[in-house]
Amino acid sequence: MEDLQDLSVIAERKDEPSTSLEEVKNKLQKTISVPFLVKERPYLRTVLDGIRAYLEAHGDWKIVTPQYYAGNDHPLDYIPGIVGQISGVPRPQHLLGLLARQIPTVLIGYSPQPNGASTVVLDYDRIAILAVDHFMDQGVRAFAYIGSNNPLNRDHFELCQGVEQYVGTLSASFEQFDNTVPYTKASMKIHIGRIAQWLKCLPDQAGIICGDDDYANRVLLAAHLAGLRPGQDFMMIGCGNDTVFCESANPKLSSIEFDYYGMGWLAAQKLCALVLSKSEPNEALIIRSSVLRARRSSRRSGVPGGCVDQAMDLIWNRNESVVSVDLLASKLKVNRRTLDRQFNQQLQTSASVEIRKARTEKVKRLLSNERMLLATIAQDCGFYDQAHMSREFKRETGVTPLAYRNRRANTSLS
Repeated sequence: MEDLQDLSVIAERKDEPSTSLEEVKNKLQKTISVPFLVKERPYLRTVLDGIRAYLEAHGDWKIVTPQYYAGNDHPLDYIPGIVGQISGVPRPQHLLGLLARQIPTVLIGYSPQPNGASTVVLDYDRIAILAVDHFMDQGVRAFAYIGSNNPLNRDHFELCQGVEQYVGTLSASFEQFDNTVPYTKASMKIHIGRIAQWLKCLPDQAGIICGDDDYANRVLLAAHLAGLRPGQDFMMIGCGNDTVFCESANPKLSSIEFDYYGMGWLAAQKLCALVLSKSEPNEALIIRSSVLRARRSSRRSGVPGGCVDQAMDLIWNRNESVVSVDLLASKLKVNRRTLDRQFNQQLQTSASVEIRKARTEKVKRLLSNERMLLATIAQDCGFYDQAHMSREFKRETGVTPLAYRNRRANTSLS
């Protein structure tokens, strides 16, 4: 989350417009600051949506966005009387300034937890287990990690540690890309070349976990340069689930979806409790509701160009829904018995299992849209009706679609 750095947001009580300087000062005495320093990233808007939603649901707060001033000055230096603050990952020169104000403080995505502040972070151990188990289910026994080496980017560091430690308990191999060699935008081509060489040295069918979707994009570029094919020569998972990129990538990128809305909500909830003296400071709050969105890049493939390879592409990498093995065989113009035999020989699974898994993943994605009716989701995913979808979904996940939707919402905002 190195992008959680350069945007300032102020949440203040909704008062009548003030005209005098004294009235303005009084108004600022009821202000909560939310400074990030950010780039244009969709997930940051989701974090802010979570903050705003909590403030609107639990008081008469509103959010305004002051700008940074000259040099490295912090906007709070120009706004006296702040009673609390939520911040993203601060730059080193800002962290001491934030803590020196000795007001209730919540840091989002910051680790390790500094004295004098509460933090809201992701459960990196759970994220590591999600990714590794997804690969293990397909017989992968060699794992690799690539991500940022920036000290500010603690989420990459902690995720790498989590993956390495979990893989160690499985007696599987682990490799990490050497990201200590500095690079700039001008030398990005050399950086991509180094990743390409690293990919060539990995064991066949290794499972690669990327610190974020940006790094996954670099791996895709490097694979093209190296003449390697994701899903064929290796499998990969990103982090962050930037849906526009993940759905547009070739192959479609599997990625772990973080609960950014829940992070914003929980940070605002904690800060309001601190301001009202209803909560203990120096608390580490963990968001445990991350989910893996499986797509083509993390699924094994068969013989290049063969019917299994083409079938996996149809099942996982196309927008169309494949609802049965018979339909799949018809599209590929092969006998169903031949297709089943090839799946068993090459992937030690069946086409029907892959179809069920792909449809389950599509249902999960659509369930995240709370306005979408279950009957509509069932129709879009090719089920006979809502009851058929519920039976199949429960068989795959252990819960009904409605229970899954409710559990996601409750986990996010607990």
